[in-house]
Amino acid sequence: MKRALWILAALTLALGASGCSMYGYDSPVIPPPGFIYTSIKVPLTTQKARLELSPEDKVGRSHTRFLWIPPYRVMTLAWAEAAVKDAAREGKIQRIKHVDYEFLGVMFVYGEYKVIVYGD
Repeated sequence: MKRALWILAALTLALGASGCSMYGYDSPVIPPPGFIYTSIKVPLTTQKARLELSPEDKVGRSHTRFLWIPPYRVMTLAWAEAAVKDAAREGKIQRIKHVDYEFLGVMFVYGEYKVIVYGD
């Protein structure tokens, strides 16, 4: 019995720690969930073409925070809005060159989603 519990615990840990390898992850739609903690920063676009960034480029950010309501992960409580338009306005950017996003998730309960815009 004790051995079966250890095997079950090991399988649960391996399954939960696998994160994005379990899902058909394709940015920017669904950030990969980790079992305890997830933190990623990736481009918001899946296109290969990208304008060259320079040190003089402006940077704008917008973010949202949210709480998932277990066990119904589709139900959330969120505040603010992480929009590209808001990030560009915050950074006084007229021409967007590139957009990244950051995602932070803690134990399927708390999350932050940030949009970072680079441009002129």
